[in-house]
Amino acid sequence: MRRIHLIDQKALIREWEKPEVKPEIVQENIRLTIQDMFKDVKVLEKHQSISGYIHGTKNGTQVVKVFLSYNDENAKREVRENIAEGIHPEIIVITEKFKEIKEKMAPIIDKENSSPPVDVKERNRLDKIIQEQAEYIYKKHSDVVGLRISNVRCVEDVFKQEPCIVLYCLDKSFVPSNENKLPESLEGYPCDIRENMIMFGAALGSTIGTPYSETCGSVGFLVTSNIPSQIPATGFLTAAHVVIDDIDSLYTDKALPPKSRHNKLCNFAQKSHLIVQPAWIQSADSETIGEVEESFFGNYKPYGEGYPAYGIDAAFIKTYSPTQEVTENSLMEIVDESNLKYDKSTLVMKRGRETGDTEGVLESCSASIAARRKFQPDSVYQFDNCFEIRNMHKKVPFFTYGDSGSAVFVKEDGKLKPLGIAFAFSAEGATYVCRIHHIVQIFNLSIYQEEENMDTFDD
Repeated sequence: MRRIHLIDQKALIREWEKPEVKPEIVQENIRLTIQDMFKDVKVLEKHQSISGYIHGTKNGTQVVKVFLSYNDENAKREVRENIAEGIHPEIIVITEKFKEIKEKMAPIIDKENSSPPVDVKERNRLDKIIQEQAEYIYKKHSDVVGLRISNVRCVEDVFKQEPCIVLYCLDKSFVPSNENKLPESLEGYPCDIRENMIMFGAALGSTIGTPYSETCGSVGFLVTSNIPSQIPATGFLTAAHVVIDDIDSLYTDKALPPKSRHNKLCNFAQKSHLIVQPAWIQSADSETIGEVEESFFGNYKPYGEGYPAYGIDAAFIKTYSPTQEVTENSLMEIVDESNLKYDKSTLVMKRGRETGDTEGVLESCSASIAARRKFQPDSVYQFDNCFEIRNMHKKVPFFTYGDSGSAVFVKEDGKLKPLGIAFAFSAEGATYVCRIHHIVQIFNLSIYQEEENMDTFDD
């Protein structure tokens, strides 16, 4: 599983000028260095379970939150022993926190599902606000991990049906050092502050991975390159964070294909990224089946600066073994996004390694999520305008660890049409999907069907 990368306290959050957001008075809060927080800072590097920490105040008390990717009693003990005097340690096991948030948020999700959807015109206005404000919010508030539209707001434990913008944070009662409280409204619309965690969906022991790596994911759409060649390149799509080790460079450089393969300034372009199946950690007899031909990780702006950005976490894996002949009849028609509805009537299907074929409901097309970058704490991995999918069945998750890279289809007129690639999920139960339309556009690919019939599904 990929570690959550949270801000450390070595760097200041850069202040931005943005006239449409009213400035707030920064709370008096002492910014501490890592040496001020821990007697021995090496304790953070000593335990692989420690995935991040963040300092701030909670109910008037100085607190350092330390996040563990799994339960580790030794790490817990040493963190408590090394915390500086006057600071309260709060140790959070991410897997346990996920379950806690899911149970806590279940009532409001049920209320959302049973309430009328947000009006189309209202939704469009809210979409635009999120597009314009997300980057600013992430820069100003280091514990915010996502924004989305909702038709329900919780006011003093009472559910109120009204359009609002949900701000997801790690802890509603916690204020990071030298930062404001989260805004109560954005451009006239109320904000609903909810606790949540968002994780990439890579895991241990899934179907594909890279040599000697424990992070693996799923095979997505089968694709063929549209670039003329004597030997057409064929293969499949998956999530970039599954197959690229130096994800920081890939995110920072934002090199678009074909420049990404030939850009000498990109660290990830200087070596081959081989793909094995099954995952290396799963079997010593893993076979190299191909390599990364193209990849992109971050926000893509197809229409240039000043226009909306679209989050993409995708890689094209060119396979070595010959595949079936790709004919005109085997090509799949991508869904027309202009025909999609977000009133809970659009059903989708995901085909992944861990959970197999699962069904969900298309919730929105404007979800924004962020993960803090470990070595550059003042910036994030940001993905805007993602499709948001909700579980259709409470007891069957639509997506989980190991499903990163899975193909997601829309069920339309008895057929499956490609919608996007699933790459992340939240404790609250949402799955985030990057749009296939932009992926095939920047990689110059076409999607084709497997030999088995994927055109139809059973109702």
